[in-house]
Amino acid sequence: MTEAQFDQQHDLSPAAARSFVATAGVRKRDAVFEVGAGLGELTAAILHTGANVHAVERDHARIKKLRERFETQIKEGQLTVHAADARFFTPILPEGW
Repeated sequence: MTEAQFDQQHDLSPAAARSFVATAGVRKRDAVFEVGAGLGELTAAILHTGANVHAVERDHARIKKLRERFETQIKEGQLTVHAADARFFTPILPEGW
């Protein structure tokens, strides 16, 4: 795979994100590690369940949008946005992960 292929971004529709999260069975207080959060459609669907999210995104413009869109959830500790390339990222996650 070339470096250009790693840069491809595919955003989910809100309906697809909700369907995916429902199928996965994400529940309130679950801890979810999301790789490639993009513009946050999957993030929004996960947060809606009441789960806590650690989202990794490497695109600086998208990180800014995520932080703006989910400012409240970040302040409340429900969402942590990690500015990193998931291929080289070792998360420090809550105990019991």
